[in-house]
Amino acid sequence: MPNYRLGHAAKMLGVSADTVRRMVDSGHIKTARSKGGQRQIDGAALARYMAAQPRRPFSQPQVGGRDLHGERRLGVGARQADA
Repeated sequence: MPNYRLGHAAKMLGVSADTVRRMVDSGHIKTARSKGGQRQIDGAALARYMAAQPRRPFSQPQVGGRDLHGERRLGVGARQADA
């Protein structure tokens, strides 16, 4: 299984690279150093970590106040503008 850089692992986990660094620093995810000195996460270790996490319900990502289908979504406390 391949090794992943922290940023790539962060995208896979849906968190920031800083969050992955904190997970590594706290010992939740194991890393090894590349020849160039970069921390890399073993793919098998990342898969084990992901499998051990409780599943979150799916929520559609929003971009600019619209969902991925272009439909307008209002957040909590938001007011709909007059048309």
